[in-house]
Amino acid sequence: MSSCSTTYSNQLLPSSSFAGPTVFGYWDDLYIKAGTSQNIYYAVNGIAPNRTITFEFYCTHYGLFSEYYHFQIVFFENLPNIVKYIYFEASDSGSSATIGVQSKLFFVSLMKYMCILKC
Repeated sequence: MSSCSTTYSNQLLPSSSFAGPTVFGYWDDLYIKAGTSQNIYYAVNGIAPNRTITFEFYCTHYGLFSEYYHFQIVFFENLPNIVKYIYFEASDSGSSATIGVQSKLFFVSLMKYMCILKC
């Protein structure tokens, strides 16, 4: 990681707050509450060259502990330009989050996406 942002508010992409390629699974004011099972977990599955690495987030919203967020970000070894987002729970339905991928080239947001919603 070359740098992190301490920006309190999320923004539209591309954002100059981040220097390198960045994946935004749920850029918002999220918080991991101590004494709970909330955390960020990861797992590597499969064998080369078809491995995946999954980052799983269990967290709450800063100052609104009744709001809960559970989502995954999956990277594919054999598909380096593909990022998969899986949302299990988002108490505010993502109403204030920024979600996407930003490249490091001139702070250009390079995205192709597909969204499937279950209501």
